[in-house]
Amino acid sequence: MKALGLIETYGFIGAIEAADVMLKVANISLLKLEKVRGGLVTITVEGDVGAVKIAVAAGASAVQRLGVKLLYGSHVIPRPDAQLVPFVKKKNESIAALQDDLLSANNSTEERKEISEHIEPADRMVDTEVTVSVGTDEKNAETIEEKAVMSVEEYKRQLEKKKAAELRALIVNNNIYVTEEELSKMIRRKMIELLVDKHSRQLKNDKE
Repeated sequence: MKALGLIETYGFIGAIEAADVMLKVANISLLKLEKVRGGLVTITVEGDVGAVKIAVAAGASAVQRLGVKLLYGSHVIPRPDAQLVPFVKKKNESIAALQDDLLSANNSTEERKEISEHIEPADRMVDTEVTVSVGTDEKNAETIEEKAVMSVEEYKRQLEKKKAAELRALIVNNNIYVTEEELSKMIRRKMIELLVDKHSRQLKNDKE
């Protein structure tokens, strides 16, 4: 059995969002959707270890963007025991309903063309913190420029506090092109460099 990835959400909307994002960002298979008591819904996927880790990290991040309280938990089992196969792959009729919902979402007029359209890149979140102080136009310009420069350093400090899985999710969400294999093996320092470079270029483009 390949690696196993699980995301548990409160409600069906979060489950659909998680499944949609996971299937888009990595080459994995959707095994089942299971409704649990108390409004909990579990999405189960399988695939290569690196792909599953990336998918689960991106899926969990997407659910949190919908609402922090919608995500109950997430987990990846790299090499599940063979005895779990009957339990994990048992027939589940709810998966057909989930696939229908995902198909409808893809055909809607509000179809998401990119993952970044429904998971706001982290560098955008930093930019929103830049404010203009009251005063002359010259003073305002100096304030914006100073905070823009500092935002790069602040962004890097924020990245250094994050786990490797969170950095991988940010790389996916920011549309930084790397293969699944490269991303799964990439060290934290390299991931931070890629994200900081993307953020710096974004600030430069915004100024222009």
